[in-house]
Amino acid sequence: MRKQGKLPPNTVEAKIEYEKEYGKDIIELPKLVDTTYKDKSFYIIDDIYATGNTMKKIKETVESLGGKVLGEGVILNIVELNNDKNVFSLIDVNEE
Repeated sequence: MRKQGKLPPNTVEAKIEYEKEYGKDIIELPKLVDTTYKDKSFYIIDDIYATGNTMKKIKETVESLGGKVLGEGVILNIVELNNDKNVFSLIDVNEE
């Protein structure tokens, strides 16, 4: 017999809607267990860095919730779309 329990609590701390290079997107930041974003440190990691809008929106939101972003990193940076030399990437490519 299955035990019936309560639904999990709301797991979304912040919902971010923003423009990407090819359309709109939404990211949801999770609630932290037994704590808040305030006074916590974060390192943001993304898979592909094209225009940088995803990283910028996540950073803005974490900071607006009281968190501190220590750094940003990506796997693949499409350099000619953003010309950002400050983001750490494992692979830099051009869109040729």
